[in-house]
Amino acid sequence: MTNEPVIQLSFQINFVEDAGTCHVVMPYAMFETIKDKLNVAVEVQSPRLNEQWQPKIRANLRETTVLVRAELDELRLTVRQILDLVPGDVLPIKSPDNVTVKVSDQTVFLGKFGTSDGHNAVKITQSGLE
Repeated sequence: MTNEPVIQLSFQINFVEDAGTCHVVMPYAMFETIKDKLNVAVEVQSPRLNEQWQPKIRANLRETTVLVRAELDELRLTVRQILDLVPGDVLPIKSPDNVTVKVSDQTVFLGKFGTSDGHNAVKITQSGLE
């Protein structure tokens, strides 16, 4: 094993049900001879690419669908209690003071549980990002 610096590129590869990360590791010395050209390319192309693509990326991100989940409460049960559950059983939960609204397991809002137009609903009361 040497202490030679390396560059690692990581790619997330997704198939229908399988996913994984591919890591490509290259010695930094491979890039020494072209390092100046890479720096020039970045300086020349970055502003043009940002100006061209940034509005398109922003617009597409705003239309991206994400899964939003509102968590009312948590309940701890033993495995025996879970195995004994049958249709019609009721799991007691307390009415929460705050409902946690999450996107991809990240809390983004807090809210109050209620109804709106006859449907269960959550009223946003606080941003979870603050």
